[in-house]
Amino acid sequence: MKHCTIFLKVILILCFYFSSNKSSAQLGFCGGNSGDPIFNETFGTGMSFSSLPIGTTTYPFANQFPGDGFYTVSNGTFGNAFDWHQIQDHTEEDSNGKCLIVNAGFSAGEFYSTNISGLCENTTYEFSAWLINLVIANSFCSTQPTGTIPINVRFEIWDNTNTNLLASGNTGDIYETDNPIWEQYALVFQTLPNQTSVILKMINNGVGGCGNDLAIDDIVFKTCGDFISIEDTFSNTSISVCPSEIPYSTTLEAIPDFSVFNSHFYQWQESIDGTNWSDIPSETNQTYQVNTVLTTQYYRVKVAESPINLANNSCNTISEVFEIVVQPDIDPPASNGDVLFNCDINQAILSVSVPNGFTVDWYDSPINGTLLQVNNTVFFTASETGVFYAETVNVSTGCRSQTRTAVSISRIDPDPPISNGNIEFNCATNQAELSVTVPNGITVDWYDAPIDGILLLADSSTFITSDENATYYAEALDSTTGCISLIRTPVSVSIVRPNAPTSNGDVELNCITNEAILSVTVPSGVSVNWYDNNGVLLLSDSSTYSAIGAGFYFAESIILSSGCTSISRVQIEALNTNPNPPISEGDVDVSCNTSMGVLSVSTPFGVRVDWFDSATGGTLLTSNSATYNTSAPGTYYAEAIDEGTNCKSLTRTAVSLIAGNEFPDVEDEFLTFCEDDTIILNANISNVTYLWSTGETTPQIEVATPGTYTVVVTDSNNCSSTKTIELTQINNPVIESINSNGFQIEILTTEDGDFEYSLDDISYQTSNIFEVEGGLYTVYVRGRDDCGQDSISYLHFVIPKFFTPNGDGQNDIFILKGIENHPNSEVSIYDRYGKLIKRSVNQAFSWDGTYKNTELPTSDYWYIIKINGQKISGHFTLKR
Repeated sequence: MKHCTIFLKVILILCFYFSSNKSSAQLGFCGGNSGDPIFNETFGTGMSFSSLPIGTTTYPFANQFPGDGFYTVSNGTFGNAFDWHQIQDHTEEDSNGKCLIVNAGFSAGEFYSTNISGLCENTTYEFSAWLINLVIANSFCSTQPTGTIPINVRFEIWDNTNTNLLASGNTGDIYETDNPIWEQYALVFQTLPNQTSVILKMINNGVGGCGNDLAIDDIVFKTCGDFISIEDTFSNTSISVCPSEIPYSTTLEAIPDFSVFNSHFYQWQESIDGTNWSDIPSETNQTYQVNTVLTTQYYRVKVAESPINLANNSCNTISEVFEIVVQPDIDPPASNGDVLFNCDINQAILSVSVPNGFTVDWYDSPINGTLLQVNNTVFFTASETGVFYAETVNVSTGCRSQTRTAVSISRIDPDPPISNGNIEFNCATNQAELSVTVPNGITVDWYDAPIDGILLLADSSTFITSDENATYYAEALDSTTGCISLIRTPVSVSIVRPNAPTSNGDVELNCITNEAILSVTVPSGVSVNWYDNNGVLLLSDSSTYSAIGAGFYFAESIILSSGCTSISRVQIEALNTNPNPPISEGDVDVSCNTSMGVLSVSTPFGVRVDWFDSATGGTLLTSNSATYNTSAPGTYYAEAIDEGTNCKSLTRTAVSLIAGNEFPDVEDEFLTFCEDDTIILNANISNVTYLWSTGETTPQIEVATPGTYTVVVTDSNNCSSTKTIELTQINNPVIESINSNGFQIEILTTEDGDFEYSLDDISYQTSNIFEVEGGLYTVYVRGRDDCGQDSISYLHFVIPKFFTPNGDGQNDIFILKGIENHPNSEVSIYDRYGKLIKRSVNQAFSWDGTYKNTELPTSDYWYIIKINGQKISGHFTLKR
């Protein structure tokens, strides 16, 4: 519809506009049902002004805005300076619909009249029309002395002779409004016998002036009969049917109220749109059986007082409409996806989606089943697995989806972690790092047991331990659902120590270089450390060692990657393999004054002979000869020398040249003396002359240097003998080092000797090892031949291997005796999980096996002791 604009006042427009206002004591509507319209004046459509048929009105036509006493038929109400409403016509769904606009004259009188034909005799009818006051409230007219004149219309129904007034009524004053309001007015009348037409008249009761401007639309005549309702067997006047209820059947009954008709005849009708109706053949009873309805249907019944009037729509009435609304199919809920059970909150949350106006019920079965939850798109359940079913429910109709949507719950425990392999303990770092692999979104917790156990570390794919041999268990944890793997993955740490090296044999020392090249064999990836007899590290990371000097050497295997060493060391000796002394072929007898004698010895192949004038040391007389020529009686000494190693026999072979006269009788001596002392050497023979190797010629000499001394004694026959004195210095004892091993103290000296040892300078023992408690001691070493004494203060530090805090008075306390004597010390005790149990700094240390006044269980505990910057670590056992 288009808008209309009016510029003057006092117009009456007839247009259709919805309103339920039926006020007027003089007028009235049909109290029952009406038939289809017999007469319906909508005044047409179009953009131009149009006039009424001749004889319809006494007002002149205006082909423009109507002045006072004029009318027009137009699709708009103009709007003007006098403040008229600008409105559309009242007729629904017409384009450019028109209405009758009347600018009332200055005197009251008839302004509209028309004949209505095609009526039935003795039949009740209803006339109706829609009116509106065009004047806006509080506009120009309200400022005039007379104010705004209201509209007031009288309706009259006359017989076709225009002599009998059948019915009439006045609208009463209709006042101006702020907003345009269409109002419907009606009049009920009954035709006379043999009467088939009437005359409708509209009369203006008001007078012209400022106001009394109106419009009229949708003038309708239709039959008026009983109020006839349609009900089913349950007294419903309409029904909504869900898709699950079709095909739908019911019985309908027409129920008149007998307010107009005394008798009733029926014709049932049906429609698929509520607008276009068709008779149902042979259905003329008061009831009608509806069968197999599949789609929305409308039912009504035509009613008349005689059968013949049923066929004449001008004579019958139409009942109320019974509507069977078949609701459309309802889609099942849209699943928001299957869900995983959440182990953290011990439930699963299922959800679906439905449009606005719908809700959801949940079941345990796709059909029938148990109703679990109503009116919620979200469903909570503690079930770990299963399928649940969501059904859509229309909130307004109660209809349900024909199928249900399945939503599944599954519990997915993550796979156990994948071990990256068992790990060798790293002796260099004193720890091992274990690791596993898990997918994204999965974390790892570490335990000390395959089930239950103690949580050692959370949320880490790696775990560091100081245990040398242990197995730990990695458990996968889904960070989204909180679910854990059904089993844990064991990962072991073990300390792998290599076998001791394989010796390539003892080696003879080269006596010239005093060196022997020692070697061992180890597998790939294993190296060798070399130690001396005192455990001092000589060389690292070499399978060979150049030993200086004879003795025992020790080779230890070490795995380079872990720093772990063999439990034992292999012993290899650098041999000082001296050849046997030469074999004498006998002394040679010569006259004491003989000029020459040949001394001879024999040796194996590869061994040469050197001759000396003394059993040790002395002067080399000749080299590389098995014989020695001399004219001087006496004893000579042959020394064997291995040509391969240049090593010499440990002793020399004495071969004498014996003169005819007896040689002076002398006896060689082996003497000792104390370091830093002197000794008197005596030839112990008289009546001879003396010539000492020192050049002295006295029977005795005083010396202070160890070595070989000789004295040649010559008798009166000029026969000489040589006496050899081997003088050995007894060194004073010197303490080289002191070692603690548990409760043992081991004392080592720089030189070997016949020594005695003491811790109090009173009680001495020949063993250099003492078994004592920890503490500060003075260590004494002295020679048993009264040659010197050495002493030193030593702090003996003892770390017990175990203690038994059971109250029996034995080993009840773990005590580190002697540590209080260290000015810079720190002691920390840990349990097997790395938890700090006790710590002390720069003071005596003892522990009774408790933590926070609670006795700790039997187990191994670890210590880290720091003394003057050095770190000592290990473990001990608490036994109960």
